[in-house]
Amino acid sequence: MGLHDYDLHCERCGTILTLAESANGGLCGKCLNRTALEDDEKMPTEIPTYAQEQVEYLTEEKVISRGDILLKAHDVINGERQDQYGNPEDCFSTIAALWSIYSGRATSGHDVAVMMALLKIARARNGRYHEDDYVDACGYLALAADMAGKNA
Repeated sequence: MGLHDYDLHCERCGTILTLAESANGGLCGKCLNRTALEDDEKMPTEIPTYAQEQVEYLTEEKVISRGDILLKAHDVINGERQDQYGNPEDCFSTIAALWSIYSGRATSGHDVAVMMALLKIARARNGRYHEDDYVDACGYLALAADMAGKNA
């Protein structure tokens, strides 16, 4: 058997399904949307098991509001983290120097802040809800914007 013999395929068009799509009754997102439009039906009323588990997990932990995420990020980058690690520009410059040596490519402190935000975004996309992923991503982007503004 080949590597892809175990992949799940869309019942309508045959494309390989993602894990999330496999819970949608065997249709890829495109075909599911097309079916809903053609049949004038809404999404299935029964929540797939995987989606139900995610909903239950998310409701277990208090999800803070968007404004509170930004306020918390403000507090973190202007207090707690600065007290722990010092000036972020200095810290990011040190990281950039090490990453430049490792990668063989020039990396700036601004690049470090943006890439750290991307790390947090990747964790938020691929993991379970953790408030600090969102708070830290906002903080890193605020620091990146600050550095870009100073260098403009």
